[in-house]
Amino acid sequence: MDELAPEVEQALRSALPQGCVHTDEITRIAFASDASLYWYIPRAVVFPCSIADIQQLFAWSRTHKIPLTFRAAGTSLSGQAVTEGVLVEVRRHWQRWEILDGGRRVRVQAGVRAGLINERLRPYWRRLGPDPASVEVCTVGGIVANNASGMCCGTRDTAYRTLESLVVVLPNGLVFDTGAAEADCLLWEKAPAIAEGLLRIRHHILNSPGLRERIRRKYQLKNTVGYSLNAFIDYDSPTHILAHLMVGSEGTLGFLAEIVLRTVPDPPLRLTGFALFPTPEEACSCVPALRELGADAVELLDAASLRALAGRPGVPISAEHCTPTSTALLFEYQRFTWSELEECQQQTAARLSSASLLAPVFFSSDGAPHLWAARRSLYPTVAARRPPGTTPISEDIAVPLEALPDTIHQLRRLFLQYGYPDAVIFGHAKDGNLHFVLPQPLTTAQDTERYAALMEEVVSLVLRYGGSLKAEHGTGRNMAPFVRAEWGEEAYELMWFLKRLIDPDGILNPDVILSRRERLHLQHLKPLPITHSELDRCMECGFCEPVCPSRDLTLTPRQRIVLLRHCDKTSHRLWQYALMDTCATDGLCQLQCPVGINTGDIIRALRQQQHSSLSHRLASGLARHFGAVDTLLRTLLHSGHAVSRLLGSHRLHRLTTYLHRWSRGTLPHWSPSLRHPLPRQRTTLPLKPGSALLFVSCPARWSGAPETLVLPSLAHHCGEELALFPDSHRFCCGLLFASKGFHPAAINALRQLQAEITRLQPRMVVVEGSSCAYWLKRHGTSEPAMLMDSTEYISHLLDHRPIARRRNCIALHIPCSARLMGIQEHMLRVAHACAEHVLTPPLPACCGAAGDLWLTHPELASRAIQSLQHYWYNDSTPTEGYSSNPPCEMALESLTHFPWRPLTALFVWATAPPAPQSPKV
Repeated sequence: MDELAPEVEQALRSALPQGCVHTDEITRIAFASDASLYWYIPRAVVFPCSIADIQQLFAWSRTHKIPLTFRAAGTSLSGQAVTEGVLVEVRRHWQRWEILDGGRRVRVQAGVRAGLINERLRPYWRRLGPDPASVEVCTVGGIVANNASGMCCGTRDTAYRTLESLVVVLPNGLVFDTGAAEADCLLWEKAPAIAEGLLRIRHHILNSPGLRERIRRKYQLKNTVGYSLNAFIDYDSPTHILAHLMVGSEGTLGFLAEIVLRTVPDPPLRLTGFALFPTPEEACSCVPALRELGADAVELLDAASLRALAGRPGVPISAEHCTPTSTALLFEYQRFTWSELEECQQQTAARLSSASLLAPVFFSSDGAPHLWAARRSLYPTVAARRPPGTTPISEDIAVPLEALPDTIHQLRRLFLQYGYPDAVIFGHAKDGNLHFVLPQPLTTAQDTERYAALMEEVVSLVLRYGGSLKAEHGTGRNMAPFVRAEWGEEAYELMWFLKRLIDPDGILNPDVILSRRERLHLQHLKPLPITHSELDRCMECGFCEPVCPSRDLTLTPRQRIVLLRHCDKTSHRLWQYALMDTCATDGLCQLQCPVGINTGDIIRALRQQQHSSLSHRLASGLARHFGAVDTLLRTLLHSGHAVSRLLGSHRLHRLTTYLHRWSRGTLPHWSPSLRHPLPRQRTTLPLKPGSALLFVSCPARWSGAPETLVLPSLAHHCGEELALFPDSHRFCCGLLFASKGFHPAAINALRQLQAEITRLQPRMVVVEGSSCAYWLKRHGTSEPAMLMDSTEYISHLLDHRPIARRRNCIALHIPCSARLMGIQEHMLRVAHACAEHVLTPPLPACCGAAGDLWLTHPELASRAIQSLQHYWYNDSTPTEGYSSNPPCEMALESLTHFPWRPLTALFVWATAPPAPQSPKV
């Protein structure tokens, strides 16, 4: 593992702001992997904050001859975002964006998530042109740098076609805005050699009829092999040529600091169709008809793909349909009116009526979100089914549409010939674009040679049909040795001339796109060693990362898995802090992961292993005598509030901050947003027949809202019996212990509560506190129907209790546990009923509170909530916020500076008639 020399590292640290350079082994290994099949450990990972930082990095790189590689979301599949040099992370501090011209254009920085821009464009019925499967995860900078496309994009709506201008930092340090007035004059003034060289290449191409025609023909298909030579034909000014050469340049020609893209229409109505055929040939024969009818997407799924998706919610595939050769077409029409969609359905049904089908064509007019989500996650889903210890390899080709059936047939033959019977084929059929996924063992040299021989055959097959060796995944390292084979010697040498022209020192991403190393694609293949049955399914796609609260503080779920696979540093202080202490264990990563891996569960299990047997016995004792724990914590909280009144809350906060540092994070902070404990309540026994019980969870008892205790009387007015859980202070659901890794104690606490529920025999138990409700639903032995989160319950009461008044504008935070229970619609229903305007993130988002973690590691919640604030301070400004988990509410209040309450409190306020006002005299 190469490291920077001390003097070189010091020069790097001097070039950038404090905290931007990381050379520790933990961080370097965490960034050694991306979604591709390659494994390179960087010598340093840096997080530049500005264009000036990028210029300093370029100067440092030129001086010390150490190359730089840019990385944003890390979803690239061809090895263009990993390096043995210095990895430059350009997501964290590159988050500015702007909607222009009523949604017709957007200006974005490199690190902005493409899915976020599409969310903001939705009110305008517009979206970004490129729509890769990773659109909710990848960044706009990554899309442009790779010229990524997708299912609907084709060759019409790519980043190349929709680019308006960009701000690029060239390797010589020049910052150039291609959209500036007099941009050509500025380029001639600041970089005359580059301007002249670009025009010289253009002149050469235009005067070589064979090469010009080859370029024109190559880009009739999707093609991301080599540099975008079509820029020399499509544009005549050096500025426009330079701008479009940056598209698909994969960080080898400059840094894309800011990008202006034209958007495309996004019709609100969808018609999805799913047709199942007995063979790939039958399926491919229907693709031209769907294209003629104007289908926006036509996806092909082979038999192995169908087997991987069978049984998933919303996927109309049964086991009997998965014959060895069955093939499906998944297609979609996007239109602005229902009449247009009805016409599409009628015409499609008529055109497919004569086709050989295994089942009637399935149509859905609701957008079939589950079906398309399954398609977008197909690669990681297939990869998770590989034999343990093997590495998934994804290839990406395009051929003319008429060659598609034979290409599939020949690929199947090659897979059997070279020992890949489980290979999977799928892709964007209307563009002749196929992906195939192989499970590749890497234990012997023969394994690698087998893969090498297969790829030589694949290259010959694709080029025989005049196809593209990479249609949309970028050349990367994976296809760099074959650029000459696809383009020919003349074009290949022009690309090298271009690289030397713009990056004469070779500091940017060497061996990516262009390489003289013929076996580059076989080097540094990523091992995925057998580690843990849950971890072994992960192929490190990175889909989990946008929802992780620690992603901008320490690590993401993917990076935690990488470290567990490749780094045994359990005694390392940074390992403990980054991997264990700052994981919120919220489980949102499970929702985003295509195969449902919950990294939080894995971290909880590791915490359990770290505890001594004595610690486990003490925790179990506390669980058995939880009433004493409740009394102790109430006393501490009352004492804290008393001291706060005496000293002032801010002085107490400063004092506890000092104690927190002195204790190395053991003692918690005091926060002014901590609430007083609720008074203990008594319930008259026996219960009335058919009564439900309200169990106020520990966090809600210690820091809840008084309105919670009003819920039984509200229920009574609605004709329902709801009583407070008797002696609830003696019981805990066990989550408090489980989150710390004390699983046996958690089970003891859970069993005690379950035994009490069984003894009381209520009709139902309503739980105040979503995290505890989720824990009980997931781990309890009661029937799930017996347990209900309080927000579900008040959503039910809405049908029986009129709303008397409404708030104007509120912020709503849906806790991770509510997302995991699937009750977000209930929360939204209550919020919209009780407020005129509700501001909430459209995607799952964790606040980082994580029980008491916001008090022991407040930096986690601070980073997490900072990334959420733009949702709440947009067009409207809320005056208060609501959630359904007390720790989340208090953490949010401490950092957003407006009050947060439980959603139950909003419901109680909204359904209570306003107090009568005294008449004026």
